Amino acid sequence: MRSTKLMRHTFRVRCSSGHSCMEQKRSNAPGRCIAPKLVLWLGMALILALFLAASSSVSAQGDVDTIEHLEVRLWPDFDRPSVLTTLVGFLPPGTPDPVSLTLPVPVDASIYALSPLRDDGRPGPEMSYDDSVPGQLTFSTGSTGFWLEYYSPYTADGNSRNLTFIWQSEMDVDELEAVVQQPIMSSDLTTDPDADSVTTGTDGMQYHQIPARQVPAGSVYSLDASYTLVQPQLSQEALGQQSAAS
Repeated sequence: MRSTKLMRHTFRVRCSSGHSCMEQKRSNAPGRCIAPKLVLWLGMALILALFLAASSSVSAQGDVDTIEHLEVRLWPDFDRPSVLTTLVGFLPPGTPDPVSLTLPVPVDASIYALSPLRDDGRPGPEMSYDDSVPGQLTFSTGSTGFWLEYYSPYTADGNSRNLTFIWQSEMDVDELEAVVQQPIMSSDLTTDPDADSVTTGTDGMQYHQIPARQVPAGSVYSLDASYTLVQPQLSQEALGQQSAAS
């Protein structure tokens, strides 16, 4: 009968875009375009996978908010008529590897070397950094820590020398300890804060040890030192002459 033929008749369903989809038997339920929905779901799954991968990459190289121990070594008039500053930072256990760090440096500093800290506490191979923002040094390093050396100017008035070290960071420093090397050809070196001890190193030079303290994020740590040169000679030159004479 005619009605039976109509029930058995097949037709091509059109998608909303106007393209052919798939043949379906006529029934009371409307036809469905499966292919476009499948493509949509696959696209969404791909976007989600890419998002998760990017998030994983960001978290793998996160920022650090704490330096467990920071050593500040100030060597004025050592091998240049300026202050050689060395910052040795130890990061807390469990720090991501690698980690992104931003350190405060003087605007007029001349960066000499930046290295990751090895497990034995010595500097590793030099690495790259970004100093495009004045007063900041940004870099990525391993989970142990960093070793930074830079030169900065002091204030000179005749043979008198005055220097100031300032640390202010968005990171907490659980313990900051500083030491000032007294130039060989100098006298009357004083520091503020006062040193709690003065020791003589194996090189015969005197080292003024400043008491360690905690520096919370955003706080300012300041260290001043002043001395008078007996004669304008760098310590490295004087050490070389002493070694040659012995």
